[in-house]
Amino acid sequence: LHITLGIFQRLFNLLEDECHMLDCSIAKHCEAISSFCTYFHSNTTFVALEQEASSLQSEIN
Repeated sequence: LHITLGIFQRLFNLLEDECHMLDCSIAKHCEAISSFCTYFHSNTTFVALEQEASSLQSEIN
């Protein structure tokens, strides 16, 4: 029984390490996606403001 529990604990520790590595990998991808979403939102806002500025400039002239 003691040997079996030791083997089970070793396998559990290996599984836990692999899950941690998987979590880190997923977090890295989520961070990249989040950065892209922030960029896309900022770029969309910039384009809208640029169009509004162009429209106001044409009204002034």
